[in-house]
Amino acid sequence: MFERGTYQGRPTATVLAEFTCNDGTVVRGRVDLPANGGLPDLLNGNSQFLSVATLDGERSFLAKHAIARVRLLDLPAQPKVGGKAATDDNPASILGVAPGATPEEIQAAYRQMMRNYHPDRFAGVELPKEVSSYLESMARRINIAFSMLEAPRETARAA
Repeated sequence: MFERGTYQGRPTATVLAEFTCNDGTVVRGRVDLPANGGLPDLLNGNSQFLSVATLDGERSFLAKHAIARVRLLDLPAQPKVGGKAATDDNPASILGVAPGATPEEIQAAYRQMMRNYHPDRFAGVELPKEVSSYLESMARRINIAFSMLEAPRETARAA
């Protein structure tokens, strides 16, 4: 979906997902899927653990029996600019902040990005369809990246 590669000589696809465990723990990260099957096939497969590359770069193994809910984080593809499309789906890099950024830095970056890309900013100007589509896609990416970076902090504050 986001990246294509190979694992043990077989083609794979990488998707971004959120796993809620039975104890309430939430894990967000990338999961390698076989190209000939999807996430349900992987979850219902023979192995007892699921390998997840968390957003901070660590590799974690989740016991499948401990997973209560799975939600795909369908990050819109970054639009092509000048014929090139970036494949980066890291929320910190989308907002242009360091992985360990403070909540204030994240919020400031989010506001700056939305000032630049929000489609309503250009409501009074007639834009070509591809530019409008680009702005909408970027606004969705920015919102999702912000919510992904803020959710772990909100959970920590509530605890």
